[in-house]
Amino acid sequence: MTCHEQVELMQRYLDHDLSDTEERELKEHLVQCAECSGLFDRLQRLDSELSQLPKVTPAYSLVDAIMPQLAELDRCRGRLRKRRPKNRPQPLLHAASLGHAGFSPLGSWLAALP
Repeated sequence: MTCHEQVELMQRYLDHDLSDTEERELKEHLVQCAECSGLFDRLQRLDSELSQLPKVTPAYSLVDAIMPQLAELDRCRGRLRKRRPKNRPQPLLHAASLGHAGFSPLGSWLAALP
């Protein structure tokens, strides 16, 4: 396994989410790789420090504060969709079709793709 893959195992180790085999692989890697071993030590210290922070309960639910606003946005978007003509030109799609047809360097490059 690569060091990058070991970082995921480190995080899962701290979450107590490793199988015995994965934990063994991680520990074997840490013995051999000083860089990962140092990172793992720092992650363990950070995890320990974070677990000692006081628990914070917000005065209100962020979800409860946002949901009415999202519902209002959905209602507004629904009204806009109803007013927009169905055969209205789509400038972005038109530009993309011109680019794909070879009218730009990007279009030529895209046309050359298999």
